[in-house]
Amino acid sequence: MVWMYIGYRYMVTEAFNINGTLTSHWTISATFLITSFSVYTCQVFYCCRIWTFGASYYRWFLIPAIVSMCTGVSFGIVAGVKAFLVVRQITDLDKISWMVSVAYGLSVSSDIILAGILIFTLLRIRRESKVSSTRTVLNTLIIYTINTGLLTSVVSFFAFLFAIVIRGNLIYAGVSIVGAKR
Repeated sequence: MVWMYIGYRYMVTEAFNINGTLTSHWTISATFLITSFSVYTCQVFYCCRIWTFGASYYRWFLIPAIVSMCTGVSFGIVAGVKAFLVVRQITDLDKISWMVSVAYGLSVSSDIILAGILIFTLLRIRRESKVSSTRTVLNTLIIYTINTGLLTSVVSFFAFLFAIVIRGNLIYAGVSIVGAKR
């Protein structure tokens, strides 16, 4: 919803106003906070699933994932607050791009850890199951976990990479739109 408003504002309302297109609107600063909280909420859900269904020895692997998640959301919050305080022009987003790249790097690590633990947990449950219909559902869940974990990791990795390599450009913002829609 926020991205639709940003698109409308910059492509319709301020289409022929150069100063208007360069000025940063509050919704752009809000996207850092919205994206951070949506990624964090999704990862907390997966942590709860692993805690509920995982064996006790898999739960120890949640510690680095939770540390990575909390650190990542912290960098996202700081980037959002700094965007509200510092960013006046779109070109000023370069000042906080390093914080965005750190948040996405931590998101990649959390996604890989959580997807790995969830896959091993589902494989263990599938091995113990004697009912073929349950095994079929578990196979589907394993494939779904691999696909979504891989997809979010790849998207977050590219947002991380573009924020570091191509500084002063908002390519990472375009990639993060896709990543936030997981």
